[in-house]
Amino acid sequence: FYTALPQSTGLPEFSAVTYLDEEPIYFYDSSTKEVVARQEWVKEAVDPDFWRRNTQILKETEKVLKNNMATARDRFNQT
Repeated sequence: FYTALPQSTGLPEFSAVTYLDEEPIYFYDSSTKEVVARQEWVKEAVDPDFWRRNTQILKETEKVLKNNMATARDRFNQT
């Protein structure tokens, strides 16, 4: 799940949580800019490069989503 919020909330502007069987297994947000395991077993279940790859993917996803939101605000004349 992706969540985007305005800067004025004091919360991260972008966050992503990946779920498996209704349990969060890893998390990313625009404050830390890194993917973090939410379940201990996940750390051992994936190769070490998994965290780097997914961090890069979510950094790019964050940029795209922010750009899309800015475009939507412009098109709908919102601030």
